[in-house]
Amino acid sequence: MTTQLPAFATPVPTIEVTVAHWLEAFRLSEPRRRVFLYPQFPLVFSCSTNGIWPTTEFGLIKEDRRTYVQGQCELLDRIAFLYMASADTDQGGRFTLTLAGAFRTRDGAPIVAFSLCA
Repeated sequence: MTTQLPAFATPVPTIEVTVAHWLEAFRLSEPRRRVFLYPQFPLVFSCSTNGIWPTTEFGLIKEDRRTYVQGQCELLDRIAFLYMASADTDQGGRFTLTLAGAFRTRDGAPIVAFSLCA
């Protein structure tokens, strides 16, 4: 079964993702703290020039409530880099991960597509 990404004006890069990458991102997403936050998306993260952290509550997450995870998962680092490079703001934002790829939460625009491999 393949999942089609929505058609957008700019081409979306594709990166290979292993089960190990996915499990590491899931572990860092703090699943116990965000169970009901975004039930339709398995993983939600925020990023800015300060770093990457799991989104565990609605609205602005204050600095003292963030658990920074940059440098701990190559997949998240690559997605955050692509997000910040393509964002129309330098303040960052939230992105979701599905098995199809990573998407900006504010407009659903794809950041990167995933090619799942063993």
